[in-house]
Amino acid sequence: MEHYESAGVDYDVLDAAKRAALATALELPPRRLEEHDGEAVAASRGEPAFVFRVADGTLATVLECLGTKSVVAREYLEAGGPNRFASIGVDAVAAIVNDLACVGAVPLVVHAYFATGAADWYADEDRFAALVEGWREACHRVGAAWGGGESPSLPGLVDARDVEIAGSAVGLVPGGRPILGEEIAPGDEIVLVASSGLHANGSSLARRVAM
Repeated sequence: MEHYESAGVDYDVLDAAKRAALATALELPPRRLEEHDGEAVAASRGEPAFVFRVADGTLATVLECLGTKSVVAREYLEAGGPNRFASIGVDAVAAIVNDLACVGAVPLVVHAYFATGAADWYADEDRFAALVEGWREACHRVGAAWGGGESPSLPGLVDARDVEIAGSAVGLVPGGRPILGEEIAPGDEIVLVASSGLHANGSSLARRVAM
């Protein structure tokens, strides 16, 4: 049986690195927030999205990536399948907005990050147009503005055939009361929903099994 570690994804290592980064982040005082009578919501550290209060609002912010699903879409297209990059755009925005929803925030603005291994990736206009349309459609569905983004070309870091897709978002917490782990109490229920297939996570392992 294949395990995630065999696909290069070892959560023991990754989680340790995240905890180390979080510990360093906690050493940094939120000076600018405090100067404007704001505050960082400490309980949101390590949650899917970071929550902070400023002026009369409670906001959440998140950075998320799509993972290797863009590689699956590229390989599928090269194998003669249909262009699914619109779905890739939708999935990326969904992953970003989902993290806001986890803390009870509604998305206001979404930013895109498309990093390619070579500028030639954009030569396939249909592929890029599908990605952009999927991203736009997803922002429309969730009611968020597509604020902008970044599209670097990173030869030597990203494969010339591929695009790394990520994004960030800012959301508003209605009523100023975020949903955080500190409110979990005995008697609360955890609802598990069966997966109908490969969705947000697991593409790296799925590709490893299929190879």
